Amino acid sequence: MRGVRGLSAQEIGLYVMLLCRMYEESGPIENHALKLSTYCGMRQATFQKTLDRLIALDKIAASDGVLFNERAAVEISNRADDLKIASKAGKASAEKRQQNQRGQSTPVQRPFNHTDTDTEREDSVAKATDASVDFAKQLFDRGVAFLGRHGTQDKQARSVIGRWRKAHQDTDIFEAFAACSKEGIVDPVPWITAKLSGKGKANGTDKQQRKLDAFIAGSTGSPPVDRGPDLYPAVPLLARG
Repeated sequence: MRGVRGLSAQEIGLYVMLLCRMYEESGPIENHALKLSTYCGMRQATFQKTLDRLIALDKIAASDGVLFNERAAVEISNRADDLKIASKAGKASAEKRQQNQRGQSTPVQRPFNHTDTDTEREDSVAKATDASVDFAKQLFDRGVAFLGRHGTQDKQARSVIGRWRKAHQDTDIFEAFAACSKEGIVDPVPWITAKLSGKGKANGTDKQQRKLDAFIAGSTGSPPVDRGPDLYPAVPLLARG
């Protein structure tokens, strides 16, 4: 208020509009009478007369073809400093959140999200077997979500994982999921099935293995999946009718 005390309404209006323009430009503005008078909604002659009075009263400074105001220059500088501080604080906060997320993510979540090295993945499997972690639930939840992202319905995904668990160790299934995610496999069910081929059985019975093969084949009692020399099924599971 002290800055505009004693000015006419017209002078106050022009003064405020020029300051606004300086804040928009984040610095001095071009002393162009036609452009500025249009910007302020004034006749050019009236604009020039009013501007000359503001310059005479040291409200606006004119030099080298530009107009500026010392108080505006200070505020613009402070704003730039605040933005830099806010930007640094935002980056620091984001990095802290990422560190917290990495620290809080479960051993099953990390490999499915491509964040573990091979050594870390082996260590995470060992930790996952600890009694404090419900490994089976994590395997089901993350596995169903993973298969769902690749087009497998929840019910079918749970059935597949359930049958894998009956025929194989949870840690072997976990490792197969992690490898599948790392390789970027588009059709994970047959790939993981092939990956688990030859792994240790959960109970060592051939009967359950035949049931698993029948399920993968698409119907109960069907012959085992025809695998080629590379151990991949001849027909992808999700492609069958």
